[in-house]
Amino acid sequence: MENIEKLINQYKYKHIFDMAKKAGDLGLKEGLKVYIVGGVVRDLLLGRDVQDLDLMVEGELKAYEKLKDMTRGEKVDAESITKFIESLTLSDEHKKTLLKLSPGSYVGMASNIVDQL
Repeated sequence: MENIEKLINQYKYKHIFDMAKKAGDLGLKEGLKVYIVGGVVRDLLLGRDVQDLDLMVEGELKAYEKLKDMTRGEKVDAESITKFIESLTLSDEHKKTLLKLSPGSYVGMASNIVDQL
């Protein structure tokens, strides 16, 4: 199998490489590993145009699925979200960061990413 790094460094995939590099650098800054996954890997291997970039951050396994299971058909409030965050296998520092988030203040990492463009 070809080396993904060799493929992604081709000029036609420069935009994907640049985005993946930025995501990886941001992850490293936070002490997290970031991986390229999904259809983008297939598209690179097959030489197709890449339309999106799927990334996975190392950490809680299947956290999204756990959140879906907890919230589907249920009332979601601050207490249930707090319990969910506290149940995750994350560092206390990352849990603290998550617990500080609110719908009014959360913009994700958008401002960091935009500043690096």
